[in-house]
Amino acid sequence: MAELNFSDLKGKVCAITGGAGVLGTAICHALAKAGLRVAILDLNVSNAEQVASDLVAQYGIESIGVEAN
Repeated sequence: MAELNFSDLKGKVCAITGGAGVLGTAICHALAKAGLRVAILDLNVSNAEQVASDLVAQYGIESIGVEAN
């Protein structure tokens, strides 16, 4: 799989709806790896917060988990 290049967005904030699901989590990791700050929106706030915590630990970026419907 080709690596995505988001270098022009480094430091910007993105909000990913469904971010605690399988595909959403993969997208969040790709964006965080590129240096974007990530807000994970999901019905399951505990999973969203866990994904956010993982991103902070792994990539050193700002991230939050938010309950959203």
